[in-house]
Amino acid sequence: MYAFAATISGVGDGMLLVALPLLLASLDPSPFRIGLVEATLMLPWLLIAPFTGVLADRMSRRSLMIISDLFRAVMLVILALLVVADQHTFVLIAAIGFAVAAGETAFDAAAAGMLTSLVGKDVAGLERANSVLSFANTGGNQLIGPLVGGLVFGVAMSAPFAVDAITFAFSSLLIWAIPRHVEPEDPTRSEKSALGEIREAARWLFSERALRALLVLTMVANITVMAYWAPLVVVAQERMGVEPRFYGFFLSVLALGSLIGAALAKATARTLGSRTGIALGGAAFGLSVIVVGMATNWVQGVVGTAGIGVTVVVWSVLAISLRQSLIPDRMMGRTTSIFRAGTWGLMPIGAILGGMLAEFVGLWTPYAIFGGLMILTAAYVWIELGAANVDATRATASSGEPVLEE
Repeated sequence: MYAFAATISGVGDGMLLVALPLLLASLDPSPFRIGLVEATLMLPWLLIAPFTGVLADRMSRRSLMIISDLFRAVMLVILALLVVADQHTFVLIAAIGFAVAAGETAFDAAAAGMLTSLVGKDVAGLERANSVLSFANTGGNQLIGPLVGGLVFGVAMSAPFAVDAITFAFSSLLIWAIPRHVEPEDPTRSEKSALGEIREAARWLFSERALRALLVLTMVANITVMAYWAPLVVVAQERMGVEPRFYGFFLSVLALGSLIGAALAKATARTLGSRTGIALGGAAFGLSVIVVGMATNWVQGVVGTAGIGVTVVVWSVLAISLRQSLIPDRMMGRTTSIFRAGTWGLMPIGAILGGMLAEFVGLWTPYAIFGGLMILTAAYVWIELGAANVDATRATASSGEPVLEE
């Protein structure tokens, strides 16, 4: 039920991923103005996510997920009606997009705790669950959603937003069907202020060696991903010889690689363990980025891009599962949101640096620099996870509170 809800929401999000830029471009094909709106959609992860994390730790996560889905459905219905009435503007689209992204921060914070309530704190069980969720999200968000979104937008500009609203409403019904008893009977009660609870979670997070390493890895990886994306369309055309009409097919290789990665993640964890699986996956991701930057034809580009899809999903599934197994349930929402704020907040920096390096130094440079940085970070993570003895905790993670070596 939970995975089905994630798939349905993923399809809707994939439609929005395509339809929103198309809607903005229909008003004014200004890259700068469109970029400003896209940047607005990232702000809730910096400004609101830590507070929705507190909310996820204070109330029923099942209820918060339902409320978040219904709130986003209402916002998208309003946007669809504005489009039908031809009253949509950049400001209104940005405001509604900000609200939808804010709802997503609440859903995301609650979902992490809900998953551990459903499958427990055992790392192997979390790896299986996260592999399934990653497969479902990739299929919906990166393959089916964008394809359907583009086609539906061509029929009626308001249609993708209306359909996305329906997917959120349907997702809320599926989550409502999850039994109430899977959650703790009494959510965390605290006399502290929201800021006090955020500080408490942040202090605990940075005191744990393994979680610090995972945070650094995720931050560097997100910067690298954006440095990869920013100049990719130019690199694909000028260095690899990919024609514009085939660029969409070129990008679909990334999604296919992600599906393969989701299928391989569980076996990788079982064979290599958390420490080596995460570090090796991170290093392979960095190497794949370098391959893309050095590619001089489309075959090399496809190999590197597929490698990125596979390796990102493998190490991220293992890292997320390890993180969820180590975080106490009472701080799951806050700590997850702090992770999101710290990692997603740096993504624009990666895009800016990637574009600047490609523009003023050379198209290959952001890929070589950030791919190399990712490999070095993976080595650091391997050392830190070994010092924290994370693989020894795999069998005992179900006991709840983490026990890590400092």
